[in-house]
Amino acid sequence: MLQHSRATSCEIALWADGGEIRLIVRNDGAAEGRTTADTGRHGTGLAGLAGRVLALGGAFTSAPEDGAPALTAAAPAASAADRPSRGAGRAPAP
Repeated sequence: MLQHSRATSCEIALWADGGEIRLIVRNDGAAEGRTTADTGRHGTGLAGLAGRVLALGGAFTSAPEDGAPALTAAAPAASAADRPSRGAGRAPAP
């Protein structure tokens, strides 16, 4: 958001409900004429975020709401059994 808009305020909501994790981000900025060249930073932006959410079997939207930028990402919540352990793939310490 700081990279691509002139937002002065932002609302971020994150919650889990019914086996799904949902993220909503809204701000009052406008992306008019601003590019990554303006900031000297480069990345995959919203396309990269959308790709990661979709790879998890989720849904992603980025569309203005009441004229302000907004995005919604939702993905299935992984159970503890589905998550890799912190030591997965490591050999035990001698």
